[in-house]
Amino acid sequence: MPIYEFQCQKCGYKFEQLVLGHEKPRCPKCQSLRLKKFFSAPSRVGKENSKISSGCNGNTCPICHLK
Repeated sequence: MPIYEFQCQKCGYKFEQLVLGHEKPRCPKCQSLRLKKFFSAPSRVGKENSKISSGCNGNTCPICHLK
């Protein structure tokens, strides 16, 4: 089940949501259906550390800026 990141095109709110099937998510703040959808980058947690290791350094990738 994919987790997507969304940004509301009406109010600008950014959030993550698990989306099942053809479900149409709404913005939790303004209830708008006008959302821009992004795939969440998978993170690996291993013995080395528990940081995201998909090319992210913790604050400069597009995924980190959505949170």
